[in-house]
Amino acid sequence: MGLSAGWRPHRSVGETREIIRDRMSGPWVFAILERESGQLIGSCGFTGRGRCLVSDTIGYSLRADRWGRGYATEAVRALLGLGFTEVGLQEIWASYYDGNAASRRVLEKNGFTYLYAEPLQDELGPHLVHFCRIDREQWQGESL
Repeated sequence: MGLSAGWRPHRSVGETREIIRDRMSGPWVFAILERESGQLIGSCGFTGRGRCLVSDTIGYSLRADRWGRGYATEAVRALLGLGFTEVGLQEIWASYYDGNAASRRVLEKNGFTYLYAEPLQDELGPHLVHFCRIDREQWQGESL
């Protein structure tokens, strides 16, 4: 996790606890557990960026040693179901950093449409961020 999502390595256990409390403990943020081992391998959820009655943004992160096994695709699929059926959203957004082909594929597999790219400056420096969205009708078509 981390660099591919724009997070630098944590400097201390205290910083990790703060991030868990502030970014990963919201009401619509969930742990990703590996079925076989029961181990915590990541998190996913609604970020609340632009949260309103009809739209929200999702985010997800996984331990690097679990990449490429379909966990992120499955987590995003579950978030879409939750967002569109339980929360009542009309559209869901997601983004990925330039060069993060794995996240791009996760979003493509889940039916997101690529919309645009925009530069972003964060604690790791400048990045090009790609933005995607899926609406309820697209999702219903993908789910059939």
